[in-house]
Amino acid sequence: MIIPYKDGKFNPEFGSPEYLVVDKKEDVVREKIVKNPYFGDKGGHGIVFIRSMEADEVIVQNIGKGAQEKIKELGIKLKIVSGEKEAFRGLKKSAEDIE
Repeated sequence: MIIPYKDGKFNPEFGSPEYLVVDKKEDVVREKIVKNPYFGDKGGHGIVFIRSMEADEVIVQNIGKGAQEKIKELGIKLKIVSGEKEAFRGLKKSAEDIE
């Protein structure tokens, strides 16, 4: 699962300089902020990042139609949320708790 981040907090925009990557395997959940090395490149840097991370789900507030279609083509689940609170629902940490 990937959630956009910027300046250490939730970013409503999909194309982001960093992302919270949540890895759930069995009963273990790991949460880590990862810088997007593709940020600033030409368009599509968010898609390139989620593909490189082999994401299975993206949670975002604002995302363009083109990116939505590409995510769908890649077979990645897309959850569009109303804001930060909904984005973090079900995770053990909130944006303020992530290091």
